[in-house]
Amino acid sequence: MAMLRRGHLATDGTSDLTTVTHMTLPAVTNDLERAAHDLAEHGLCLVGGVLGADELAEVRRRLYAAADDDLASGARQPFVMDDPADRSNVRVWNLLNRGWCFVRLAEHPAALHLLRGLLGWPLQLSNISANITGPGGGRMVMHADQLYMPQPWSGPQGANVVWMADDFTAENGATRVVPGSHRHQRTPGPVDQTAPTVPLEAPAGTMCVMDGRVWHHTGDNVTASSTRGGIFAWYTIPIYRTQENWFLSLDPLVVQQASDTMLELLGYRAQGLGLGAGDGHQRAFVPFLVPDQPVVRARGKGAPGEDDQLQQGLPFPARDVDDPAIREELVQVAAHRPVVGCVRRSEIGHQNTDAPPGDGGVITGGVGRSLRIGHRHPRAMAVQT
Repeated sequence: MAMLRRGHLATDGTSDLTTVTHMTLPAVTNDLERAAHDLAEHGLCLVGGVLGADELAEVRRRLYAAADDDLASGARQPFVMDDPADRSNVRVWNLLNRGWCFVRLAEHPAALHLLRGLLGWPLQLSNISANITGPGGGRMVMHADQLYMPQPWSGPQGANVVWMADDFTAENGATRVVPGSHRHQRTPGPVDQTAPTVPLEAPAGTMCVMDGRVWHHTGDNVTASSTRGGIFAWYTIPIYRTQENWFLSLDPLVVQQASDTMLELLGYRAQGLGLGAGDGHQRAFVPFLVPDQPVVRARGKGAPGEDDQLQQGLPFPARDVDDPAIREELVQVAAHRPVVGCVRRSEIGHQNTDAPPGDGGVITGGVGRSLRIGHRHPRAMAVQT
């Protein structure tokens, strides 16, 4: 048990801390109704028994594989709210592109049940990323996740769903929280950075739903060899822009295979005010039919490719696709199942001899089939702990 000083926001923006109360975490529960009560009372809840052993093992394996891949490819990016000197705190961005297990977490029924009760519906998934803190990893600044929303807050505007890939302990850098701080209706100020906190301790596989107003920060990892991996899915009411631009960064295969619920969370399906007219159709920004042969964005008229023999051996000559009638027909198809891409002034052939190896513009697939885009998607920066 710890002591928490409660207060209010003074007119000059500083903290006026007065009342002293006791602070404890709610217990881990398998009862969603009890969890909803804890969420309202403490600003967070802990739910156990959500992930089976096999599912947890897959989540953990894919999470650490993604972190290793980012390191090997040079794509690992630091986070602005971490200590710049801390090389033990690893961020993995845009997890929807890193494995179907993360897509399942983002639309997990238990998580959405609690989010509906807290925020209502429709919701949008703003970001899903991970924080792996290793030995020697330090804390980040105290913050509330909805810090970028106008203050004082009148209630929750968002919530974080934390999936514990490892045991969260006080020693390995468990997120430290100030239970009940959601009642302040503001982000912590400079004097609140030293406010007493408690570690969010729970076994691997536990799900924590945290009100976006709760004050928290990454804990210090004081172990010699233990890592603490956490997955953070941030949801908001749909009047806010998402932290991750799904229309630019999301693998089209994820969109094509997504459930109706996932499409609503990503903004690809209109649902109520803030997300569109609500006519029930699923749409991408630029949906077009993708031919069965590889399609590469044209680079304009220029010198022929180096492999002229291959180019002359194509079963049909390269040609431009720029027919208004075709585009109109394809939009009608895409309204029922979006395929993200832009096929305009494109050259069709078995191989683009002008394209360098690993070219990011290559799109393969066809209507009703999987698509893959061969470039690494940009990663958004989000407030996750």
